[in-house]
Amino acid sequence: MPRTPPYAYKNSILAALPPGELAALRPALSPIDLPVDMSLQVAKRQERYAYFLEAGMASIVSTMDDGSNVEVGTVGRDGLVGVSGLLGVGKSHFNTFMQIAGSAFRIDSARLKRAFEQPGKLRSLLQRYIHLQLLSARQYTACNRLHSAEQRLARWLLICQDIVRSDDLSLKQEFLGQMLGIRRITVTVTASALQKKGLIRYTRGRLLIKDRAGLEKVACECYQVTKTKALA
Repeated sequence: MPRTPPYAYKNSILAALPPGELAALRPALSPIDLPVDMSLQVAKRQERYAYFLEAGMASIVSTMDDGSNVEVGTVGRDGLVGVSGLLGVGKSHFNTFMQIAGSAFRIDSARLKRAFEQPGKLRSLLQRYIHLQLLSARQYTACNRLHSAEQRLARWLLICQDIVRSDDLSLKQEFLGQMLGIRRITVTVTASALQKKGLIRYTRGRLLIKDRAGLEKVACECYQVTKTKALA
């Protein structure tokens, strides 16, 4: 019988692993679908699994005592949900859920930590990814403090488009407000302003990016800063 060709991983970390390391890790990887709203991490709860995303987008959010949320990071097919476990911290300080539906390969956190502690390409790739996550979180902090809602929404939509690689985004309005730390009415006004400029078309639960170049002009510098760091 002909041999089944090896699976072509879409996750950039898994795709970059040499055959030997990937073969050792593959038995521990389980495919899983990730619907919108699915929780991947709960703050202060022991992490059992990590997730190499293949499609979709996860949002890492900080939740205040009053229940309000603000996004402090995003994860797509370039990364991993569950880095706390790699660093010897079993519990995450943040909640992580699926903002845009997708899929992933799930792995036991303890199994991944053992692989991470071994010298090799996996360790170097994950170290670089963790470094980029820290840089992005710091940039997010400055962005949320210094830039307008319109600039931040444009920046966020560009990031979403980069991650899911589509102009057509399924996004709930309440999610947008939570992610940017602004009220729903502000989301409505800001999205309407971008729509009047011909940059997007927004209806309930669906947003179409019509003019990416125009959106980049509106977005704050943080988009280009984080993109440059990711490519460096």
